[in-house]
Amino acid sequence: MFRKLISLLGTRVGIALLLAVCVIGISFVVKAKSDTSSTKKTPTALAVEKIVKKSLEDDTDGDGLKNWEEALYKTDPENPDTDGDGVNDGTEIATNRDPLISGVGHTASGTPSTSTTTTFTATDRFSQELFIRYIEAKKSGQPITQEFSDKLAEEIISKDYGTPTAVFDASSLLLITNPTLLQIHDYGNSFAAAISIPVPKGARSELEILDSVQTSGMTEIDARDLQILYDRYSTIHTKLASIRVPAEIRNTHTAFIRTIDTIRDSVSGIQNLDTDPIGSLKKIALYEDALNELSVASVSLKQYFVAKRITFASTEAGSAIMR
Repeated sequence: MFRKLISLLGTRVGIALLLAVCVIGISFVVKAKSDTSSTKKTPTALAVEKIVKKSLEDDTDGDGLKNWEEALYKTDPENPDTDGDGVNDGTEIATNRDPLISGVGHTASGTPSTSTTTTFTATDRFSQELFIRYIEAKKSGQPITQEFSDKLAEEIISKDYGTPTAVFDASSLLLITNPTLLQIHDYGNSFAAAISIPVPKGARSELEILDSVQTSGMTEIDARDLQILYDRYSTIHTKLASIRVPAEIRNTHTAFIRTIDTIRDSVSGIQNLDTDPIGSLKKIALYEDALNELSVASVSLKQYFVAKRITFASTEAGSAIMR
């Protein structure tokens, strides 16, 4: 049922992640791949596919309900008999009994809870809709063919199940109206210093970490490095948001901050691949767009300094912008 869905997600993310760039001091390293066949999935795509498939198929307590189904029915994914009545949760659901109330006389509705008081991840919401649509199809007599499954999966995955993320508000910037050349020069050095914060020695890039997950899963070292990267992007955001910006370049400056936030969200997506694969994939898939936007903003910023005839000594941080 999930084969085509997983393939679509894996390929999309694989393409987005296998991009090696170095933009204004922010470096990402990807091992070169000799196989360029369009019919073979990249190792990164296969890694993501493996993680997502495992997340959708996991049944930790072995009660016949997948972990995502447990979330929808509000049962305990680590306890096969949530209500302690001697009948496991999967059997109770299959026999139209309520797995949350002990006793044989209590019947379940046959569909997962949709209570708005429950906090669902994007994966929960995706799984819930997929589950309910199958229930509706069965009740209406719709044949559950492979073609039907593929079409339904494509339709559902095209929707956005994520929680909207806050977008940096440009109105919070400290603007300089009619800046002098010295102020523009100082801004260039402050900007370059903010984005040039180095990655701590020994920490790997987010792409290297994602690649390693394919063979060993998320290790403590992976989690540590991801947190280091997340904190680094957060620091860059804070520094960029706190410097004084010439009003005439605020749109480009804002674009940089928002792009850094998108890359940070991608790191967060990798951190949460095990717990929320659908939500994580959306964040990771925006990675390529963020890199492209960084490139455009970099060119725009360089052109601004050229037009103002601003130069930086080789020992100044701002010289990185003009390279």
